[in-house]
Formats: sequence, C-alpha cells, structure tokens
Amino acid sequence: MYAIICGCILMFSSCDSGDIYPKENDGNIVKVNVSAVFKLTNIETFSDNYKIAIATFVGSTPYPGTFTIVEKPSTEGGQITVSINELPSGTTNISFCLLQAVGNKKVYSFFDYPINEAPTTDISIPLQNIDLASFGRIQSQVFSQCIQCHGGGSKASAGLYLTPDSAYKYLVNHVAKNSIKNRVTPNSINNSFIMDVLTNKSAVSYNHTDISTLKNEDVLLVESWIKSGAKH
Repeated sequence: MYAIICGCILMFSSCDSGDIYPKENDGNIVKVNVSAVFKLTNIETFSDNYKIAIATFVGSTPYPGTFTIVEKPSTEGGQITVSINELPSGTTNISFCLLQAVGNKKVYSFFDYPINEAPTTDISIPLQNIDLASFGRIQSQVFSQCIQCHGGGSKASAGLYLTPDSAYKYLVNHVAKNSIKNRVTPNSINNSFIMDVLTNKSAVSYNHTDISTLKNEDVLLVESWIKSGAKH
C-alpha cells in the first residue's frame, strides 16, 4: 500500500515540471513575456520631454497597445533590460521608441521587432545597439518643427530643405548661404553653422532661438549628432 501511494506521488509530481501549455490568449490579450536588452549610446540626449519606451503596435497606428517606460542608464553604453508581459491581439511589431509625453503618440522608432503571428511562447529580443542621437530621431523630433519654412511649401528659406528626403544632403558638408561654414561639419560643432543658428539669436535675420516649440534637448540632440560624426 505504501509503495502504491509513493508511486502516485511521483507520477503527479513528474507532470508538474513546467508550463507545457500554450500561452493564454483571451481574444484581446496574448499573455506572453517579451524581454529585450538594449545598449544605449549618447545617453546625454535621453529625453526629459518625451517617453522612451518599449511598446507594442498594431498595424500602422502610432498609438501603442501596451508599453513599458525605459529608465535612463547610469553610464554611457550601459545595457538595460526591459520587458512587457502581454501583447494586444493583432500586434504586428514591438518597438523601442520615443513617445509623446501626453497622449503617447509615437514620435520615432529606434528599433522594430516584427510579429508575424500570435506568439505561443515567450519572446527574447537579443542585444540591440541604440544610438539615441540618430539622424532619424532628429528628423522626427526637431526638423518636423522647421518644415513649414524649410521645404514644406514651394520654396525653402535660405535654400535649406529639411524635409525627410532632402535634409541630410542639404545639411552635411553643404556650405551655408549666410556663412563660410558648412551647415553641418561632422565632428565639429564650431564649424557647423546650424549650431550658430540654434544658439545665437543674431546668427541670421530670423531669431531661431526663441521658437516656442524648440527645447534645449532638441539643440543638445543636434549637437550630439554632429559630435558623433553626423551619420545618416
């Protein structure tokens, strides 16, 4: 009798060796854990005016289904691990991104991980190197404020087009109309006229330093991008 009882205990305990069932899906939420590791550079541009987050998105909507806010690492190049424990049904990608502080609309995506079908197991995203001072972020965060005068109409002020398809070639190693300097000289903020325009109210006839939407972190972002080589 004792042997029979012990055998039953062993049989039931052997069945409890781990989660062998598909992850729960209630029709609206898929219960899976998503973990990701990111190595961040140019952390001085970590935003105070936006949220940096790992977020889920469905289709082309700019509003996340779920997200986890990322904390600023303590050191340059420091690694951070972040996670999300559920995915809205129909999730098509997981994004490491910049979100508006109010409303959570996506401003820019640093990295996207595609989801092609509803996952049945946890997801582990391997280490990704993220440059916080990327040109794409500058285009979305800073130059979007400038397009009305710089390429949004039939002409561009000072011949400078800051539209997504033109900004880089009209900036980098391109001599400014009102200076002997290049608009942007990689690795040199002193020889980049754009920095004069953003920090000196008398650099050009129109004072760009008091543009109401321009924040100090926008200027720092451009500066860090130039110092890092003004890469595309």
